[in-house]
Amino acid sequence: KNQKKNKNKKKKYNLLKMAVDQLLSILLFLFSVSVFVYYTAWVYVKAFLPEDHPFQNYFLCKELAVQIPKYLLIIGVAGIFSVFMYVKMLKARKAAEKARLEKEGKKD
Repeated sequence: KNQKKNKNKKKKYNLLKMAVDQLLSILLFLFSVSVFVYYTAWVYVKAFLPEDHPFQNYFLCKELAVQIPKYLLIIGVAGIFSVFMYVKMLKARKAAEKARLEKEGKKD
């Protein structure tokens, strides 16, 4: 009986975990689509409308349409590079520690 209760708890926990995961996935997808639609309208639709059109009030200036993605790309590449270097440093440190332990083992 105790094992059945544990299995049922695990199943409920896994179902809850899956539901939360699916909800977060849907929210992230909807956010991504909305950002894509907004940016597309900002760059492509705004360029062909006159300056006094009411649609122009919903968007920032044209220069930011280029600068924001540029800086996001720079930050993203720097973040990926720093994670890559961190992992390389950890592997090198682990290899050095392993070599040191092997060296100490041979002395004994």
